[in-house]
Amino acid sequence: MRTWYTHEVAAASHEFHLPPGQERRAQFTRRGFLRAATGAGAIVLATRKRALARTAAPWSVVVVPDPQYMAATSVCSNQPAGYDNLMNWIVENRNLPVQGVPLGIKAAIGVGDCVNCADPVYGGEGLVAAKAWSRLDAAGIHKQMTPGNHDWENGGGFGFARGDAHLDGVWTGNNPFSAKGLASVLGSGMSLAGSDDVAYWGGSYNSTGANTYTTMNIGNRRILIIGLEFFPRSEVLNWAKSVHDAHPDHECWITTHSYVSDQANVSSDPNAPSNRVCRGTGGPNSCWGPDAYALGAAPASNSADEMWNGSDASWQDGLKSFTNLTAVFSGHWIDPASDGGWYWQRNFPQSSSARGQRVLELFANWQQLDWTTQCGGNPQDSGSDSGHLMILRFREDLIPRTVEAFALSTNSGKWYGAKGSVPSAGPVQLFSLDFPGVPLGTCPNPARPAVQGSLLGGPLGGARCAETESI
Repeated sequence: MRTWYTHEVAAASHEFHLPPGQERRAQFTRRGFLRAATGAGAIVLATRKRALARTAAPWSVVVVPDPQYMAATSVCSNQPAGYDNLMNWIVENRNLPVQGVPLGIKAAIGVGDCVNCADPVYGGEGLVAAKAWSRLDAAGIHKQMTPGNHDWENGGGFGFARGDAHLDGVWTGNNPFSAKGLASVLGSGMSLAGSDDVAYWGGSYNSTGANTYTTMNIGNRRILIIGLEFFPRSEVLNWAKSVHDAHPDHECWITTHSYVSDQANVSSDPNAPSNRVCRGTGGPNSCWGPDAYALGAAPASNSADEMWNGSDASWQDGLKSFTNLTAVFSGHWIDPASDGGWYWQRNFPQSSSARGQRVLELFANWQQLDWTTQCGGNPQDSGSDSGHLMILRFREDLIPRTVEAFALSTNSGKWYGAKGSVPSAGPVQLFSLDFPGVPLGTCPNPARPAVQGSLLGGPLGGARCAETESI
């Protein structure tokens, strides 16, 4: 069937005719009109992307891998200076040009083990860690925390008690890494490094800081960051799912202590990487799994494989079903020099969610080098290779938008390359990946569902999708 586009749209109920010879040019099939409209929409969207890229500035987050030894006088002779210097580097170098492009550091993401020997009574190593991390607060750099096994009492041993009563005191009560402590830093919103970008407190699973979430508004990008306990329980993972579903206009990042090991991915299927942490106590990807700590089978704990794919009846769909999940960060694995691994690894599998988006899975940990150099205290010179950071720079100024990775020792100033070793005097780009965020049109329902079990939560008003979606 043919329709008169000009008549129906522009003339409405008026009846008139085009001059002879022009009728054929004005006729469109409905299918042809849809093709034209779709093409025009794509052109408008591409033009808008180019315009935004011209005005958008790159920005970065740093991943802070397992700084536990920097809190321990038994390991680091210069404690607390090593911990303080690590955080000072982030503040003082927030706009450092790397390969000609400023970093623009907005946030630091912890992957756990903020202390080495936890004490339920706040003080000692917890106080060292809290003072170091507070330097970011004062500078307007957001921090998202998560505990590692060493943040629990006797967490380095087999069968430690993972209850709240056994967390280091810095994570409980009103102390700095507790839910109340973290919420108090952000208040009604913290301006990020003096810019128009803002970080907000979201909420927590309970009153401790073991499972929390925050959000960041950076340019037109909306990011939800969820910190999850060491090999999380199924009930905690379901809480995380409710938080994810309550933020349909945000891309979702998760930080948890153990997820990817230091081993290379040798799977022939890029969507089923071989180096996710398994349950067992033997083999390169499972020797430090939940069974090594006697945490109990799901639902009592979940390995990385179970987090992604599902486990018991209460956690069947897994993280792979999260429509807005774009990154999972982790640490924990140590001493790659002895097991043939790397100081960093990354996977980029495709989710099985309705969006089918790719998810960056990142491991980073140089704690063994902190140990061997006493965090820069031995030898006591600027060449000591310690105090490491993984830097992820988000190139909003490129089309498509990408994420670039770098790593360095903040003490020696040396940069890392492949395998996370062989330091270089200049920056080495470890990888660059397309990282679009949450594309336009992925927020079908502006009304956010309620977050179940969330305490100390911030406002959960309806999302204004048209204003908040990344493109």
